[in-house]
Amino acid sequence: MSQTKTFLIMCGTIGTALILLISIFILQFHIRKIKDETAKDNAFLTAERNQNKILKAEWSFLTQIENLRKLSNEHLTRYKTISTNKVKTIEELRNNETE
Repeated sequence: MSQTKTFLIMCGTIGTALILLISIFILQFHIRKIKDETAKDNAFLTAERNQNKILKAEWSFLTQIENLRKLSNEHLTRYKTISTNKVKTIEELRNNETE
């Protein structure tokens, strides 16, 4: 085998090895980036799950009958009840629109 042929084979081998090393480096960079994004997403999801648990607990507390009574007594006492003569049927509303 001639020296030129051997040199070309060695250059090709070294070139291929360099391309593989660069590809592995780029791939490693992308994998690290994806892992970081995944860690951020997992942290966000954990925070959202915790917030959801808190909201469920608050909702459960607020919708207890005792709390609903207390809140209605505090906030709804200034409103009057609607008398039945103020409630109209759909036909009555339609008649009012045509007049």
